[in-house]
This record gives sequence, C-alpha cells and structure tokens, in this order.
Amino acid sequence: MKNVFKILNILFGAALWLVIILLFLAIGLMLTIHLSNSNPQAKIRQEAIQEYNYLKSLLDEPDKKVPTTTDGHSNFVSSEWPFMTLSMSTFGMRNLALYEPSLKEEICIYMKKAIERAMKPAYYHFILEHYGDPFKAEKIEDNAFYLGHLTLMLAYYREISGDNCYDELLHKFARAFYENYMRSPTRCVTS
Repeated sequence: MKNVFKILNILFGAALWLVIILLFLAIGLMLTIHLSNSNPQAKIRQEAIQEYNYLKSLLDEPDKKVPTTTDGHSNFVSSEWPFMTLSMSTFGMRNLALYEPSLKEEICIYMKKAIERAMKPAYYHFILEHYGDPFKAEKIEDNAFYLGHLTLMLAYYREISGDNCYDELLHKFARAFYENYMRSPTRCVTS
C-alpha cells in the first residue's frame, strides 16, 4: 500500500507540475495575443498612413490629359473620376490631419496640390458646356457637383491649415449656392 501512495504522490506531483506549466503557457499565449491586439489605434494609424502615402503618390504624379469625345465634348465619366479622386483624397487627408496632428503640415501641402489641380480646366471641363467657367463667371449657375466638392475642399484646407488664400473663392461659391438655393422653388441646387 505504501508503494501505491508513493506512486500516486509522484503522479499527482507530476500532474500538478504539468497543470502549472500548461497554465503558464496559456497565460503567456494570452498575454502575447493581448499585447499584439492591445493597441488597435496603432494599427489604425499605420493603415491610415499607408493610405495617405498612396494619396500622396497620386498627387505626385503628373497631370493626365482628361479624355474628350470625338466631337470635342468632354467625356463626363472620364472627366469626373480624376476630379473625384482629388476631392475624396482631400477629404481623407483632412480626417488624417485631425487624427494625426504630426502630419498636418505635410498634409496641408498635399491638400493644396489637390485643390490647385482641381481648379485646372482639365478637371472641370465636363461642366463648362453646361454651366460655364465658375472661375471667370460674374454670376455662377447651379452646379452642386463640381462646386460642392471644390467648396468642401477649400473649406477643409482652410480648417486644417489656417491659410486664408482661398477665402475669396470660398465665399464666392458659398454665396452662389445660397443664392441658387433661395431662388429655387424646391430649395434644391442642381448638379
């Protein structure tokens, strides 16, 4: 009987040590998993910076000629996409500048690049035959699509940079929206 207790004691001790070792391994594994996932903000930041670097690469590319149709009119879809790339990029950069202030100064440079490019005729050619040139017109006709996006780009740049270089244009477009809105019986501005 003494030998049975001795064997049981050894088995129990070994089992106890095995349980302790497994517990430490489990705790180590859980701690590793927790530490790798404990900072989701760092992962989001890394992804946001990767996306920003992609946006920068788009803005660092030279302008591409916006295609036209064979009759000389702009190809609306082909013209719209390059402009929308600039617009949506600016919106994303604004959000990143709010989220990651250390990049704000550099982001402002790229936001301005996007705005300057968006104000080139190649990027708004698709509205000229319908609404005229909004930069030369005394009175701006309804055009919520192009001017709406451009106005947001200007406002976001002003918000992030504090630079008032586009304020005159921003106020001109905002005033035109207000006047067109008030003139409309349905309170809609066409695009």
